Amino acid sequence: EYDRNFNVTDWNPASEKIFGYTKEEMIGKKAIDLIIPEHHRSKVETVLKHILSGKVKTSINENITKNGKLITCKWHDTPLINRDEIIIGITAMCEDITKQIKYEETLEATIENRTLELSKAKEAAEQANKAKSEFLSNISHEIRTPMHQILSYSQFGVKKIDLVNKEKLLHYFSKIGAIGKNLLVLLNDILDI
Repeated sequence: EYDRNFNVTDWNPASEKIFGYTKEEMIGKKAIDLIIPEHHRSKVETVLKHILSGKVKTSINENITKNGKLITCKWHDTPLINRDEIIIGITAMCEDITKQIKYEETLEATIENRTLELSKAKEAAEQANKAKSEFLSNISHEIRTPMHQILSYSQFGVKKIDLVNKEKLLHYFSKIGAIGKNLLVLLNDILDI
């Protein structure tokens, strides 16, 4: 508890455990000067003045222990009112949430890393799918072209079997054989892949 000038009027064992100061060390002293880092004091004093106007406030602040360790505390501050309904100070409850904050930061970093990993995996899968599509498109072209040639030469041979000499037929069949061999090499390469 603090009076209207922010001097400590009560300091419980939980506060002793969190901050390292005994009740005797704190009574009558400004807690702001001992447990609030200098760069946060004006902000905390503004919050405390707001509470003295009758408002309840929950805040998270950086604090400092007796041995100089920085901790993060969640504060629940309420005006301390006497029997005449006059605000005479502040009742403050403090919860050390340093471990919770570090855990949340670690969890957040882990989530960011996993999200990044998933994003990279998704991108790699999309690239692999694109490569697969391009590969299949190219293979389709490479197989269809010789197949069309084989079919065309065989149709020529069938249509002109009675009209052309043996040399021309031999030319058609030779082309079919050569194209077929090339196609077989291509198919074997595909099966190897």
